Amino acid sequence: MSKLIELKKKLGVVFGRYFEIPMLLLIRFLEKFFLKNIRYYFYKKTSHLWGGIVVPIKEAIHPSIEVTTSQEIIEIAKRAGILGVTPCFCRTNVYHDHRCKAPVNTCLIMGSGQYIKELEQSEIFSYISIEEVENVLRKADEYGLVHQLIHFPGPEFFYVICNCCDCCCAVLSSYKRFENHIKKYGDPFYLIKPSNFIAKVDINKCNGCGTCVSRCKFYAIEIQNNKSITIEANCKGCGLCATGCPTGARKLFPREKK
Repeated sequence: MSKLIELKKKLGVVFGRYFEIPMLLLIRFLEKFFLKNIRYYFYKKTSHLWGGIVVPIKEAIHPSIEVTTSQEIIEIAKRAGILGVTPCFCRTNVYHDHRCKAPVNTCLIMGSGQYIKELEQSEIFSYISIEEVENVLRKADEYGLVHQLIHFPGPEFFYVICNCCDCCCAVLSSYKRFENHIKKYGDPFYLIKPSNFIAKVDINKCNGCGTCVSRCKFYAIEIQNNKSITIEANCKGCGLCATGCPTGARKLFPREKK
């Protein structure tokens, strides 16, 4: 089993270094000139192999909840052997929206593939300062970027940590492109896989300001009777609504296992 795990970790790195960018460019080309819906259906068919897994920042999670290393993005990043920070390829090349004001240097590149189940026993290990890693993630959260582990050849093996906007990210921007479909039918195919958490609101603290609605990328929040309501079927547990809430009304809680 350990040899298989090591093989899959290496496959993730090889895919990330040599195949991911050509794949994204090909999809973009086909989408632009031939098959306008190819992105949605391609991601739907390949999500068991490649895609993003949402992981929140700790401040978004209710303080009463005990959080493990593999459930919080900064603790994962501390143990992932980060080689450096690079410009987001999506935001600079593939789907770049020039109106986007989010920081560009947001991709945390790792020296080797990682297996999520090994992180609990892993020591803190990074080729760049832990402070720099934290700064990238906290700044990304401030700008409303979704923290994701990009995985291949399965959800438990990841090779890069991305912080994504919904206007430029190859996968996340699909939520805008197919907005009507997702609002009507939800997201049963998990273009982006949810975290272990789901957002809940303390009605007594909520003032209905709508900040959470503007920060949510997944159409998971509505304002009803001047209070925010979570549409749980759409919530990915990214925590952006919680970290942006001015009254502290929103926090993440463990998602019920089905």
